[in-house]
Amino acid sequence: MANSFKLIIVVGGTFVASAFILFLLSNGLATWSQTTIESRKITFGLWRICEFTGDDNEIPCSDILCPSENLNSSTCAKIRAAGAFIAITCAFSGICGLLCIVYCAMSGDKKLQKLILTQKILAVASLVTGMIGVSLGIAGTMGISNVPNLEIGDSAIIAIAAFVGNLIGAVTLVLAKPYF
Repeated sequence: MANSFKLIIVVGGTFVASAFILFLLSNGLATWSQTTIESRKITFGLWRICEFTGDDNEIPCSDILCPSENLNSSTCAKIRAAGAFIAITCAFSGICGLLCIVYCAMSGDKKLQKLILTQKILAVASLVTGMIGVSLGIAGTMGISNVPNLEIGDSAIIAIAAFVGNLIGAVTLVLAKPYF
């Protein structure tokens, strides 16, 4: 029985740890939304805006400045908050995955109940902050005014996949019952 609980903790921790990697990727990439205007591809991320014109000598990306001509204060606040929430989610899910490794290394000790409870709390916290971050990120980058034909980008799709993985991991960890 104890081995099945350990397996459940490993599976849940693996899902949350993989969500960490995907959230990290989505937070760093600048393709939450994208459009093409007159053969120029423009992508918007949580931290940067990139404009690809085809000239290899240009540096196509710049940091998001708030507010700017394309970003009003409301949209800018959503994008900045999304970046912060996803960074917090990365911390929570990364620590939760690390606690899974610690639990596996120390299994058999009955004093691990606090570790398991901490892991469950971090998984739920990661789930909540991830949901807020992904929602704000998509709403913020898709709501940029003065930019026609915005489409959802790769980073937003990666963030949605991370949220789903985080959801599976959090539910698995929360529902796991120890056999001490």
